[in-house]
Amino acid sequence: MTTKENANEPSNLGAIFDVPNFMHHLGVDAVSLEAGSCELRLDFQENLSVTKGVFHTGVVAAMFDMAVTTAAKNVAPDGVKLVIAEQKLNIFAPAKGNQLIAVATVVKAGRTLTVVEANLYVIKGSTRTQCALSLATLIAE
Repeated sequence: MTTKENANEPSNLGAIFDVPNFMHHLGVDAVSLEAGSCELRLDFQENLSVTKGVFHTGVVAAMFDMAVTTAAKNVAPDGVKLVIAEQKLNIFAPAKGNQLIAVATVVKAGRTLTVVEANLYVIKGSTRTQCALSLATLIAE
């Protein structure tokens, strides 16, 4: 797998995301983008919570969606549009903490289907704990 030229430069990161305005609205930051992987970060905000200090499950799902899509698009040929055909999300613990970190890695990139795994971690103080796991299949349109 090879990454798109200069894809890890901040000026090119936005071009990989389907909905940069939504990411901006939530406050998601792209931490890294490498061949077939990406890492996203979101600082806790009360307006994104379901109860005090806990990120809403919809925010957790959105982080996964953005992370797997970004990792997959990073290895897709230019001009290929990828959309999620299936996504499985397992949440093992409430996302309670100061930050959410989504780390996505392409498992297999094909001409039609791309499979991506993503892990979500919550940061509370100096402790990083995995709180969810996702597996997604994207299809080329």
